[in-house]
Amino acid sequence: MGLHEGGFTRTPGCGGASLELAPVASPPQIRPYEPADWPAVWALLELVFRAGETFPHDPAITEAEARLAWMEQTQAVMVAVDGAVP
Repeated sequence: MGLHEGGFTRTPGCGGASLELAPVASPPQIRPYEPADWPAVWALLELVFRAGETFPHDPAITEAEARLAWMEQTQAVMVAVDGAVP
């Protein structure tokens, strides 16, 4: 039996390079962002911003600056909800 990783099962052997699709209990829902989503969105974005390797934002960006840039200065914001993010 393999390790479940986000819809895939990693099969032991061959260095773990073999991936097979695994059944997903329910597909994620894509819906418009709601202000109540912000704490969960920030929890994900903060880790990426602090690493300073992916986005052209200052790694010391504040939560308020990130919210303005990602939520309030965009045309549309969507979230994927899979049960882990309410």
